[in-house]
Amino acid sequence: MHMRDKIVAEARSWIGAEWLHQGRSIYGIDCVGLILVVGKKIGAIDQNYDNTNYQRQAQGADLLTPFRCLLDQKSICDILPGDIVVLRDNFFPCHAGIIASKRNKLTMIHSDALRKKVIEEFIDQGGWRSRIVADFTYRGIS
Repeated sequence: MHMRDKIVAEARSWIGAEWLHQGRSIYGIDCVGLILVVGKKIGAIDQNYDNTNYQRQAQGADLLTPFRCLLDQKSICDILPGDIVVLRDNFFPCHAGIIASKRNKLTMIHSDALRKKVIEEFIDQGGWRSRIVADFTYRGIS
């Protein structure tokens, strides 16, 4: 199985897990936690790494800092399944998800605070695509 397929499969295994700010387990997880646990499962992030130095509400570009330290940034013009996207709310980056696809259309797997769980939905619905501010890959993923 290609590494991007493993990323998507692992992210999908979290669908239905409850949302919890700064959560890192099947009993509760937030959007950053999902990126971290998937990265750890595929061996792209050190098992001992964690970062809970972020607020529930966006405050500046602080959410991008840990992503830039852990991941490789790429152009948002070439989003692929297995990528990690960071999205803005109003002005500031505040949300993240893992890109997948269904029926040849891009989806995003993310822990959604409003729906209180990890979900997968098309990025062209609900204005998600227009809110993407950065695109990353786990290190070593091409």
